[in-house]
Amino acid sequence: MRRPLVIFVLTQQVPPILAIALGIVVYLTVIELLDEDDLQLLWKAFWVLFVFLGHVLGYGIFRAWLALHRRGRDASAQP
Repeated sequence: MRRPLVIFVLTQQVPPILAIALGIVVYLTVIELLDEDDLQLLWKAFWVLFVFLGHVLGYGIFRAWLALHRRGRDASAQP
């Protein structure tokens, strides 16, 4: 099961589809974070790096956090 990962480490090459998928999820993260005006730049940078390092799993965690963040913001804005 670990053999494909060893191939990536030894050859220092990534299949193009994985690089494209990583670029897409990082792009989607940046687009989502542009709408968050109440979030500090440090947190935005954290989430972009987290998604970059975590790839699809990191993006899933980011989307879950973003949904909770928006729900909390909307609940506190209502009287």
